[in-house]
Amino acid sequence: MNNGDGTLKIDDGDWVFDCTLEGSDFDCPDRFPGGYSTSGTEIAVDGTASGTFSTGEDATATQQGTADCEDALCTAALGLMGVTPPCDVEVQSTLEFGT
Repeated sequence: MNNGDGTLKIDDGDWVFDCTLEGSDFDCPDRFPGGYSTSGTEIAVDGTASGTFSTGEDATATQQGTADCEDALCTAALGLMGVTPPCDVEVQSTLEFGT
């Protein structure tokens, strides 16, 4: 949602995060506020998102982040999948915002 003051609030269903908006470009310095928690496992996620609107409702974006475990259960679960925390991720995406 465009706040009309140079900021943008995005709710992706899992996280609500704020972005700055300058022209058609947006920057979200705290993409994963509060990290992620599931089944008692805590994952700290430090990430950003940025992108450009091609129309009033369509945009392309890049999300980058580092995930790290907050507890031994998380570390063990990721170890079973062959992942050693911390791990980095970068995702390219296209977005469509509803009005």
